[in-house]
Amino acid sequence: MNDIDRIREFIKIQRKCASFFEWYNREKSIKEKGVVESLLESLSRQSATSYQNIRASTNDPPDILAETLDGGLVGFEVRELVDQEVIELNEKGKEVYRNWTTSEVIHELQKIIQEKDTKNYLGGPYEKLILVIHTAEPVLTPLQLKPFLDMHVFDETNKLQEAYLLFQYDPATKGYPYIKLRIR
Repeated sequence: MNDIDRIREFIKIQRKCASFFEWYNREKSIKEKGVVESLLESLSRQSATSYQNIRASTNDPPDILAETLDGGLVGFEVRELVDQEVIELNEKGKEVYRNWTTSEVIHELQKIIQEKDTKNYLGGPYEKLILVIHTAEPVLTPLQLKPFLDMHVFDETNKLQEAYLLFQYDPATKGYPYIKLRIR
C-alpha cells in the first residue's frame, strides 16, 4: 500500500464531525498522548513548565504519565468535549452540528471535571493530576469562550489540581490554543 492509498483509507474511516484530534488512527493511548503533547507544546510557549518521559499509563487512570524535570510524577487524564449524538448523526450521513451556548459548555465542562475528579488514580503518588479536555467542535473557539471561562470558577476538586480546555491547531498562531480552567 503506497502513501496515497493510506491517505484514502484514513479518509474513509475518519470521523465525519469534530475529527481534528482523531489523527491518531483512533488508537486511544496514542491519541491521548498526542493530545497531552499538544497541550504541553502550547504551555511551553507561555511558561518554563516542562515535562519529560511522556508516555501512556499502564495503570489507567490516569491516561498519560510524565515527569517533571526534577523527577516528580504527573498524571494526565484526557477527555473530549463533543456532542456524541451529533457524531452519530454525521456517521449516518446527516451533516449537522451543535450550536453550543456558553452555559451549555460550562455545564458540560463541570460534568467532565466532576466525573474525572471521582476516579481512583492508580500508580501514584502524583505531584499533580491534570485534566485535559480537548475539543474540535466547529462552533467552539477560544476567542468566543475565553471571556466567559476566565470569569467562571468551577467547583472545588479533591484530586485534580489543574484543568485545561484544548482547541484544535490554529495556523494563525502556529499552535494549539487552550484555556486554563479556574477551579475553586
